[in-house]
Amino acid sequence: MEDAAKRTVRIPPDFAKYAEEKGIFDILECAVQELLVAEPDDPLQFFIDYLGRKGSNVPRVLILGPPVVGKRSIGKRVADSLRCVLVDVQRLVAEEDSQFSPKELAPTQLVEFIAERLAQPDCLNKGWVLVHFPENRQQALQLQAAGVIPRHVVHLEAADSVLKGRFSGKRLDPITGEVYHVTFAPPPTREVFDRVVQTPGGLEGVGSKVALYRRCVEGLLNCYQSLYKSFDADQPIDDVASQVMTFLRSQGRSPAPTTPRIVILGPTGSGKGLITSHLCRKYNLVNVAFKDMINQVLQSNSSLADLIQPFHQKGILIPDDLLLQIVSDRLNQLDCVSRGWVLQGFPLTREQAELLDKTGHTPSRVYFFDVPVEVILERLSLRRIDPVSGTRLVSLADSTVSYFYVSLRYHLLYDPPVNEDIKQRLKVHPNDTEEEVQRRVREYQDSLEDLLTYYKKGQHVNADQDPNTVFEIVEGILINSLQS
Repeated sequence: MEDAAKRTVRIPPDFAKYAEEKGIFDILECAVQELLVAEPDDPLQFFIDYLGRKGSNVPRVLILGPPVVGKRSIGKRVADSLRCVLVDVQRLVAEEDSQFSPKELAPTQLVEFIAERLAQPDCLNKGWVLVHFPENRQQALQLQAAGVIPRHVVHLEAADSVLKGRFSGKRLDPITGEVYHVTFAPPPTREVFDRVVQTPGGLEGVGSKVALYRRCVEGLLNCYQSLYKSFDADQPIDDVASQVMTFLRSQGRSPAPTTPRIVILGPTGSGKGLITSHLCRKYNLVNVAFKDMINQVLQSNSSLADLIQPFHQKGILIPDDLLLQIVSDRLNQLDCVSRGWVLQGFPLTREQAELLDKTGHTPSRVYFFDVPVEVILERLSLRRIDPVSGTRLVSLADSTVSYFYVSLRYHLLYDPPVNEDIKQRLKVHPNDTEEEVQRRVREYQDSLEDLLTYYKKGQHVNADQDPNTVFEIVEGILINSLQS
């Protein structure tokens, strides 16, 4: 009976690639969230309408902070940069055509009013930036219950002395409702300057509002624990806006399932096998070693083995189409499709890289291990075999093998023999001669430039370091790529 883990999967291999590139899982997650909030009578039609919207992944930003910290100023810059709608709750309820007046508006009515505004076509299609609400935990929970769920929450903070100083210079245009500051954002014309007035409330009133906000801020931010980031607003407004925009353009970790597809390239002796084994062991990936695959096929009784056997016996390069068939068959197996894979030592040329993409196995991350030639010679040409015991201890760079087997090679520098008698009888493996090592290095370098041109986003890794350091670098790049 065929091993279920090795059974060829009938699902096209580029399914995972397409889903990740187009963000299919994230689209479905957002749609389900909206569905659960809206609770429509016809879920199917809701999905259709949602997917037909231009704004299914638009900005949804809350800007929080104490009075006079600059929420509207930052909100306006954010809305202009993201080309979305600025919704200022204070102005919203004070508009002449509003059906409510601020004094008459109950808390639940205000939340409903805000939710209705954010449900308008401009906010749905362009996104929104909401300022001056919520101000406490209860209002935040009411917003959530009404289906107002932000993607990012910006929390502006400043010392009380800074806030009082800003209030003293704050001015209001009674005609347009625009707010200015005599120092930081002065009125644009003399006419506007002459008509602006001191904002009402006085320092004592602002002080009490700031104190109230301080009492409520912890509970408010707890409602957005995974969404908010605090910013020091006691800086030039350009600096604050720049920091906020960097945060808003960042993407959090996606819960969407991701199947790593990794290619590790490098010259012989660069430590590809060691790092691959560590990655596969830690992240349950499939170790796909190109040379091992070729040897396994040669030892099998398959028709593919009959095709490549003549080339192998004559020392002729195996045609790319046969190599790709071997690689593609392995990557199509269930364990590779479901768990992800690390392919080491392939592709060797640009043509092979292009063929690999055509089979649907485009890697999600490519690493180039860089090691000086003299270091490679030290790692490989000093390895020795004991013809009596067969003992061969690998060098530090190849210790992935010694991890699985006991005593495979001696190394004159890293693992020298225990006595002189053993040392005298040691032999050099044909693959470890200096001439053979240099030949394999030149073979890799001859095609390196073409591979670098093809894999423009490939990551260079200095592999002439402690293996743990190299693994940490590779792991960091991998994790960042999968979260992006």
